[in-house]
Amino acid sequence: MHAKSTRGFRRKGSIETQRPLTHPHAVKWDDLYTVLAVARGGGLAEAARTLGVAHSTVYRRIAAFESEHGVRIFDRQGGGYALTDAGRELVSVAEQMEALALEAERRIAGRDEALRGEVRVAAPEALGESVCALLPEFQASYPDIVVQLTASADVVDLSKHEADIAIRAMLRPPESLVGRKIADVAFAAYGRRGVSDDAWVIFDESLAHTPQGKWEAKHVPAEKVRARLGSRALFVAALSAGVGVGVLPCALGDQEPGLARVGDVLPELSLPLWLLTHPDLKAVPRVRALMDYLTQRFAEQRELLEATSG
Repeated sequence: MHAKSTRGFRRKGSIETQRPLTHPHAVKWDDLYTVLAVARGGGLAEAARTLGVAHSTVYRRIAAFESEHGVRIFDRQGGGYALTDAGRELVSVAEQMEALALEAERRIAGRDEALRGEVRVAAPEALGESVCALLPEFQASYPDIVVQLTASADVVDLSKHEADIAIRAMLRPPESLVGRKIADVAFAAYGRRGVSDDAWVIFDESLAHTPQGKWEAKHVPAEKVRARLGSRALFVAALSAGVGVGVLPCALGDQEPGLARVGDVLPELSLPLWLLTHPDLKAVPRVRALMDYLTQRFAEQRELLEATSG
């Protein structure tokens, strides 16, 4: 009888257990994710914030990776980290691995048949309170579903599982998402009664890229600007305090005590509002339940959103 090969095994007591045959220079996903974070952030500081670790930790991981594999991934120039040719190839592969990992995560989530668990919703800041007002009725019907709501101007990436449902104001949603149009959101200028339209409140530079920010740059003379703000909550507070007039979604401005429209609805700012999710999640019971509920309830508020209730 031939002796049994011991290659790849180790003996523990009288039981043989297999030992992984790992290449000494195998690339670990955690290392690739760190490289991705640095490449996307352009340096260590932003990567550290993304990864939730110290600046020095990111530096050590990159240095160790380059040393172990004998390749330079980044050129350090002027405090920034620029990808080398080898780095660009590595990032391309890492992005493919990330996409596959995210797809696997979505497919696993898509097999969850229970009406329980968490559903993450991302909405524009102006609609945050409106969504909150709808939650008690939903939770009465689905007490085991927890809704995590984020209301901000940031655009989440549903393909990266940053949220399960997104409420977005945009002309046309990406083809990679599925959902339905809720309404065409109307906008108008608002101010406290008696406030002159010679004083304006507008978005700051963080929101200058938005349709409203572009409209303000075109239509509001610089000498009339009294405040620049980066938050809808601050916007409403400033208008209510009488700082000046400013543009709000009509669904928000029409219901704010003490504020009144200044002029007509601004048709050039009207934007379709969409309720969206990723195709891999559309059949997940808890996601479908919330999508159906929000669709129904927003349909009931369509006249308010479109400022057609008279």
